[in-house]
Amino acid sequence: MRRELFLHSTIASLLLLGICLMSEAQDIIVKQDATEIQTKVEEVSAESIKYRRYSNLQGPLYTINSSDVFMIKYENGERLLMSDYLTEVSSSRPDDVVSHDIKTIEATIQKNMKKEIHQRHLEITPSLGVGYNVGATDDFTNDGPWFGAEALFEFFPNLRKPFGVSVGLGYQKANMTMIVEKKYMLEDISVGQLVINPMAVASHYYSSKLWGVMARGGLVFAIPMSASCKGADMADFVKTAVGLGGEFGVSLRRISLTLHYYNYMAGMFDVDYSSAYVQIGLRLGIMF
Repeated sequence: MRRELFLHSTIASLLLLGICLMSEAQDIIVKQDATEIQTKVEEVSAESIKYRRYSNLQGPLYTINSSDVFMIKYENGERLLMSDYLTEVSSSRPDDVVSHDIKTIEATIQKNMKKEIHQRHLEITPSLGVGYNVGATDDFTNDGPWFGAEALFEFFPNLRKPFGVSVGLGYQKANMTMIVEKKYMLEDISVGQLVINPMAVASHYYSSKLWGVMARGGLVFAIPMSASCKGADMADFVKTAVGLGGEFGVSLRRISLTLHYYNYMAGMFDVDYSSAYVQIGLRLGIMF
């Protein structure tokens, strides 16, 4: 009887010891709100703590912010206060390591902002423009204002690069005054021209999503569509003007404002004198 009682008490003691050991053989994460999580801690860093639930040690890996944890009780009895740990880590790491996460986040933001300069490969910009034509030599002078409309087609092969090609197609009306050999003057000359800018090089740079700058350059052809002087037809007196042109402008959201300079080396009038002229203008457009 005494032997049976000793045996039963021994078994009970072993079971109780096993239960105690099992209860201690785990890590406990104590959160800031005093709640506890029975875990197996896998990794501790200044940013987070990775662990597995004690009830499923082969299960998924969980993560909790280090700032949400008050203390970790390890299975061997050691305790780690997160406030002390974070202070120690911060003081032992160089400034560049401590600020690594902030720098990484800032770099990622900048990278994402500049990931794509253009929102699309093809941009179409209809615009209205006004300006002035100036051409003067010793024997021939032609100048006067102009106004017109243009549609600019720009293609950018790589959305992350600011370079592409563009083709402009427009119509403009010029009112000219012509003086020959400083003796003969024709006023109220009206010339309608189809203006083509083939394969001009286009470059855009957007400093932000809000605004940017742009530049274009290339050949310019002004093909006469009509010409008259005080009602008289002058179609046989004009020709296609050929030159080089350049534009520089700014954009605000989808609104563009450009200043252009065209140098027509072969002028619009079919005369024995040089009819070269320069055109300056200002265009206001909307980019699509």
